[in-house]
Amino acid sequence: VAQMGPQGGYGYNGPGVDVHVTSFQIMALKAARLAKLKVPDQTFQRLRTLLDNTLNKEGTTNYGIGMHGPTPTRTAVGLYCRLFLDYGNKNPSVILIANRIRDVEGAQAGNVFYTYSATYGMFQMGDNYWPGWNAKFRDAVISLQDKTEGPMKGSWPPDMHAAGNRVCTTAVYVMSLEVYYRYLRVYN
Repeated sequence: VAQMGPQGGYGYNGPGVDVHVTSFQIMALKAARLAKLKVPDQTFQRLRTLLDNTLNKEGTTNYGIGMHGPTPTRTAVGLYCRLFLDYGNKNPSVILIANRIRDVEGAQAGNVFYTYSATYGMFQMGDNYWPGWNAKFRDAVISLQDKTEGPMKGSWPPDMHAAGNRVCTTAVYVMSLEVYYRYLRVYN
């Protein structure tokens, strides 16, 4: 909480407005609150304000306030964060982003962090989003799995978004594929 920037976000070295870095802090703060640690309500309101200030009218999410433009990963992170911050799956901005991911961005199995964030979001969006998303992303991710004989069989090749690290890419794709085993659907 003490490291939150004046605009409600975080950066690589403390305060900032980096949506991706902030997403990890949102998960930590949400976990802290669920563990009954004191996290001021104002902290969550400031996070919501940051997210609202990075949303574009077409449903994309910028890197930060007044910063670089949107990417599919930032947009998926915007959905993921809003769901963790209890916007709910009926919130107009959440629906706008989910529709953008489903109808424009689609499954991008070559981008591991996009896949993870979008998959969590689509799972939480429910039956109007999840069945179609699951079939598309699942098959695309599995098609990238290393099928050669040897020690790499079953892993995923390094993804440029995961710093070229095979272990990281494999772990994140596995977490994406098992999203419905690791999380309960929060919204109906």
